Amino acid sequence: MVLGLASLGSATSIVAAGADADDDTSELRYTDEELEAMCHQDMTCGMWEECATIADKFKVRAGGAVLAAVVSKYYFRTKNHVQAVFAHPGTKAFGPWAKEMTTPFGVLLVRRAPENNRDDGVSKSAYQKGILQGGLVLDGRSPMVLWSVPPHQRWCDDPRARLCYGAATCWESWVSAKLKEPTNPQVVITEQTGLTNCIDLRPRTTREIRVWTCLEWNQHQSGTGFTVQQYVAKIFEYEEGFLSLMKANEWDWDSFGTGPSSRDSRTWEWLREKYESHGDLRVLDLLLEVDGIQRSLFRTRSAQTPISDTQRSLFRTALLCFGR
Repeated sequence: MVLGLASLGSATSIVAAGADADDDTSELRYTDEELEAMCHQDMTCGMWEECATIADKFKVRAGGAVLAAVVSKYYFRTKNHVQAVFAHPGTKAFGPWAKEMTTPFGVLLVRRAPENNRDDGVSKSAYQKGILQGGLVLDGRSPMVLWSVPPHQRWCDDPRARLCYGAATCWESWVSAKLKEPTNPQVVITEQTGLTNCIDLRPRTTREIRVWTCLEWNQHQSGTGFTVQQYVAKIFEYEEGFLSLMKANEWDWDSFGTGPSSRDSRTWEWLREKYESHGDLRVLDLLLEVDGIQRSLFRTRSAQTPISDTQRSLFRTALLCFGR
C-alpha cells in the first residue's frame, strides 16, 4: 500500500535522523574505489562509462531480479536514505526550474527526473486524496529512487537536491496535498520524518542505469503503467541504436536483401538480441496493443516533423512480427 494512517504521534516531536544530513552514509556498503576494482567481473566497460542501454553495460544476459541484484550492488549507494523535502530556510531557487521548485513553504529538494516523463493526473488525484486522509507512508512500499543532482544541474545551492526516478507520482501528490492543506497533520508529518526508505543512487551513476530504474519501477505499477511519452522515447532509443549498428557495419538501405536478410528481418533480429532479455521490448508490445495510439502518433508526428525511414521501419517490423 502506498498510503495509510500515520500513527507516529505529534508531528513536532518527530525528527528525521538523516533528513538534514548533506551526505547520509549510514548504509554505505562499498566505496567507489572498491566497486571500481571489482566491476570488471560483471561489466563490459568501466563502471562510470555511459553505454547506449543497460544491455551493453553488464555481462549478465538476464533481466528481472538477476539484473536488479547487479545494479543494486554497484549503483545503489544506500537503500535506507532519508530525504529532506525542503531546502534550508532562506535558500533561493535559480535557473529554469526556479518557479516550479519554489513554494510558500520553501524550495523543494526533489524533482521528477526528465527521463521519468509521466503525466498521470488520475493517479495523482487519488494519491492526493489518500495523503490528505492518511499521510504518505513510504515504509513497507516500493521505495523512492533518487539521484543526487550534479552541481551544474541543481536548482538551488543545496547538495541534498535529488531527481526522482521512482515513485515520483507519490512525491508530486504529497506536494499538491501540502499546497492544498498546508497544516494538515498527516501532511506535515512528512516534513518532520523526511522521505524514508529511499534508494539513493551513487552520484556518478550513468544515464542508462538511471533510465533502467525508472522503467523497472514503473512496469510494476498497474495503476499508472507507461505513458505515451515513454513509448515514443523508447522508439527513438531503438532508432538511435539501429542507426549505430548500420554505421558500424557500413550498411545503407540498399545493403539489405530479402527473407532473413531483409531490412525488417535484420531489424527485428537486432531488437530481440539487444532488448528482449532485459524486458525492454514490452514497450513495443504495449504500444502495438493500442493501434489507435500508434496511428495517432504517425499523424501527429507527420504534422510537425517527418517520421524518419528508420522509425517507419521499426514500427513496420514490429507490426509484422507481432502479427497485429
